[in-house]
Amino acid sequence: MDRQYNGRLGKVDNCQVGVYSALACETRATLVGARLYLPQAWVGNPARCLKAGIPTAEIQPRTKIDLAKELLTEARVNELRFHYVGVDCGYGREQGLLNWIEDQGLGFVADVPADMRVWEQRPAAGQRPKNLGRAGAGKVGAVAAAWWAGGPGKLVSIRIANPG
Repeated sequence: MDRQYNGRLGKVDNCQVGVYSALACETRATLVGARLYLPQAWVGNPARCLKAGIPTAEIQPRTKIDLAKELLTEARVNELRFHYVGVDCGYGREQGLLNWIEDQGLGFVADVPADMRVWEQRPAAGQRPKNLGRAGAGKVGAVAAAWWAGGPGKLVSIRIANPG
């Protein structure tokens, strides 16, 4: 094991980190996929990995986002039926992953940081503005507060403008 960020503890600790996928229906859920995240210290030492029983094909550099995409792709190849993907803040802040999920024809529910900037309406095409706030992207916390103050909710679709 190596010291790395442990989301459950909210700090760096000596631990192993896994990426998991599960299907949920009403009050039931079942695990359908799992990957062990290998930090660079392990990937760079294949003998250590083999001694620990890690298959040779798995000894390659992959981010947690790469592993999440693999799990979603595997679920679809195995013809599991689902329409939405739920992710925690560690994945919710990753613009590329959320856009990739949407590009797969799936919806998502993502926990995101309150200071992440989002567009409430599709921005005009062209170059990315230097100042997202002046260009109409709002911080999630402020957008949510305005929605709550406005009374009954409505279905909205947002796409991340800039993580953080």
